[in-house]
Amino acid sequence: MYRVDIKKRNKQELNNKIVCNWINKRKNVGGNAKGHLRLSLALLILRSWLILSTLLFAITLFDNHLSVIGQHNKYSNDYEL
Repeated sequence: MYRVDIKKRNKQELNNKIVCNWINKRKNVGGNAKGHLRLSLALLILRSWLILSTLLFAITLFDNHLSVIGQHNKYSNDYEL
């Protein structure tokens, strides 16, 4: 009984240490918060630029595809006459 209680207490203390270490690591980031903010802002701008450029490229390709289909249909109708 006593041995089991010691094991439980040791396990609980270990868990508390892990949680405290994790919290302390997060607190220490405050010194470099501006660097992290700049990095996250730069990544956000880069990601949004990448998404927008991909969308514009896809729209351009789709528009060209539609215009080619339209030209094909226009010329194919001439041959049917």
